[in-house]
Amino acid sequence: YGKREREREREREAREGAIQAILDDNVVRLYEAFMKRKVWPQEEAVALVLQAWRRDKAQGRPGAKAKDGGLLSAIYVGVTDHTQATMPGTTIDNASMILVVAALQTDDPELMALVWTWEPYFEIAKADGPVNPRARRVFPKEAHETFANNITAQAPRCAAWYRRQFVN
Repeated sequence: YGKREREREREREAREGAIQAILDDNVVRLYEAFMKRKVWPQEEAVALVLQAWRRDKAQGRPGAKAKDGGLLSAIYVGVTDHTQATMPGTTIDNASMILVVAALQTDDPELMALVWTWEPYFEIAKADGPVNPRARRVFPKEAHETFANNITAQAPRCAAWYRRQFVN
């Protein structure tokens, strides 16, 4: 049993553990599954985000966050903690980006809005200047319009929400 096989086994266990945690509505086990795996391919992470989001909505707790939060929060916090543990000092926000991608794939503005509810300083548009993750930078209106225009065909409801928040 080589190193590569052990890593594949660990990835499989984490994936299966995450799926089972969602089925069991177990926030702690879901968080632990996201911390266990070194890398989550975006496609798998987005699929789990959508499953957790649907389960939270079915349980009447969409958008619940923090210690007593729902399944989606467990993934969001797990990805955030994992990113900070593996890349200390990074300003990359993988957790928010995974939610944005999931929202765009399903054209779900409610899910997209959670990103800025949970992380008000998240920036999807590019701006000039140094990055300060705790301060909202002023973006040219064109940067926001470009993003909204780019997502309109795939996710018109998300694009409309984004325009209301950042363009108009």
